[in-house]
Amino acid sequence: MTVTPRERVLTALAHKQPDVTPWQIDLTIDARDNTARYLNDPDFERKIGNHLAGYSDGYFVEIRPNYWQDQFGIVWNRTIDKDIGNVAEYLIKEPDLSGYRFPTPDLERNAKGCERLVAEHPNEFRMADLGFSMFERAWTLRGMEELLADMVLHP
Repeated sequence: MTVTPRERVLTALAHKQPDVTPWQIDLTIDARDNTARYLNDPDFERKIGNHLAGYSDGYFVEIRPNYWQDQFGIVWNRTIDKDIGNVAEYLIKEPDLSGYRFPTPDLERNAKGCERLVAEHPNEFRMADLGFSMFERAWTLRGMEELLADMVLHP
């Protein structure tokens, strides 16, 4: 009987010994491109037997070359770091949220994404994530130094 990657992960999560240790190999954009070129196989990731498949509610829109905007309105400069990038400009300039409007979650988009995840990855362990925690989201909106100062000066 063949054990699926999903079953291996569930076995490990139950603190039991699976037939082999589940693995997940994720690569940066540059590493993925270099590996695909080296192997002469742009589809190599589907063949390495990863055990996890995920869906994230975060999405980015390229607004100009190497600059991507997320659903919170933050623009990420990806000229050097192509995977995450650096915040191009902090949106909350003062310790006051009244001028910022948080995005409404796109529940329909998320539901379709989760349905697609289940349909396309029946044998992998499936998971969903929020991308950034509240702290990470706060510093991307305000800036790390400003956020930390705000925590002391404006609790």
